[in-house]
Amino acid sequence: MSLSETLANIYLYDWRKSILNQFEYKQELIGRHKDHIFFTWNKSSNILQMHLESLQKQHPSVKFRLSIGPDVHYWNAYIENRRDQTSNDTFRRRWFDLFELQSQRMEKLQQLDANKKVARFSYYYDYGPRCEFNQYFRELWSKQKTTEYTIDTEHDCVTREAALIQVEFIRRQSIVLLIEVCHLPPASTVTFWLIKSLLKIILGPSNIIYSWGNAEHELSLFIDYELFSWSILYQMKNIDIQTAFETWYHNQYSHDCDLRPYEDARELYQCTLRPAKHKHNQWSLQKAIAYAFDEFLDKSHSESKWRQSLTSSNQTTQGICHELIRYAASDCLAITKLRLLVICNWKHEQLDRHKRSK
Repeated sequence: MSLSETLANIYLYDWRKSILNQFEYKQELIGRHKDHIFFTWNKSSNILQMHLESLQKQHPSVKFRLSIGPDVHYWNAYIENRRDQTSNDTFRRRWFDLFELQSQRMEKLQQLDANKKVARFSYYYDYGPRCEFNQYFRELWSKQKTTEYTIDTEHDCVTREAALIQVEFIRRQSIVLLIEVCHLPPASTVTFWLIKSLLKIILGPSNIIYSWGNAEHELSLFIDYELFSWSILYQMKNIDIQTAFETWYHNQYSHDCDLRPYEDARELYQCTLRPAKHKHNQWSLQKAIAYAFDEFLDKSHSESKWRQSLTSSNQTTQGICHELIRYAASDCLAITKLRLLVICNWKHEQLDRHKRSK
């Protein structure tokens, strides 16, 4: 879609509303296609001329051609007024067929709407070419096929503000989406609406959200960014892998000493399978990955300036940005990996075979 056509559509949309405000009779007709407007008028021609001149004065740089008369050629249709009756010899039958079809579709749409099976979308002109918008939207909407997600968050080390949301689409080839909430587009843009709509789909009650800790609590710290509401968080189906992993580990690995799991004694440090900890301490993600898979999860970037943009053209900061991106994605992937043990309830023998096969 060319820029001139886009601008013409914007102007005509505004002018069409202005013309509609002048109608006093419901019997009037108005139609618009691209840069052409057609409407009937039953007031005096002087009033119409004054109104159109006022529109012209508001936008003097925009030129339009006016055609007024008892008959008019509107695209492929010839329309005329015969004794105060609008007649269209060529397209009259098709016109009424179209109205009948629209009536049938409207009735069907109302039925679907009553069953909550209708989603309405509007296209705005602040997101580039229409084809680009449609392609991007289809890509995002297709993510709805995913029903399991892993979510993690990061906070800025200086301001302690909520700064980053990581979302992994759990698939055969997973996708990790990073949402930099400190660099969101304006709330009135299509891009913001797309991000908000996508999160609404992801956090929907038909999906499962895995997290390390309570996801509702973590995401509640982002509520001021208006990407989701409290009602969405309340109905979210969340599985806390941190709590579930602790239960799984206790069931699979018992102490090789006579002490209870949380007994605070120095002898507990001699256990080979369990770390010594107080009963109120929780598993860290790094330690869980280390004990379960004998792998190292780098947490050196946990305390970072997450408010800064992760997309930098500066060669000096590009390396740091790439490290932060890898760190953020690795956290999600680690949670998803531990989820496998918990959800599938792996026995420690299965885990041992898995580690030997690497």
